[in-house]
Amino acid sequence: MAQKDPILRNEDSKVIWNIVLKTPHAVAYRLWTKQSGEDWQIVAEGGLSDDIVDAGEFEAKKGAEFAYWLGIGSDKPQSRFDVSIILSQNNITLIDGIMIEKGRVDDDGIAQRLESVTFKLKN
Repeated sequence: MAQKDPILRNEDSKVIWNIVLKTPHAVAYRLWTKQSGEDWQIVAEGGLSDDIVDAGEFEAKKGAEFAYWLGIGSDKPQSRFDVSIILSQNNITLIDGIMIEKGRVDDDGIAQRLESVTFKLKN
């Protein structure tokens, strides 16, 4: 699902990321950032299969990019999944900082999502 570009509150505070799984699926993930003029850097990779929130932080400036890959699995073919990635600064969710991925796994119980966004700066 295409995502809107999140708006940073400022360039001094780190961006906090949270991944929330709202359905009984297993999720593998990889997160990257790319600052202007630099190479892509892995921010985090891991997996979750319960209601526990995975979280971390990274630095971002205006024009920085954020990308994520989600691999969703289930033993129930065609089941609906619901995963959110939430970006915030100073305990406040960024404008357009919630990326929601919903859909169905295929007949083999698998789905994937790969998306990227570019950070803007609040005026």
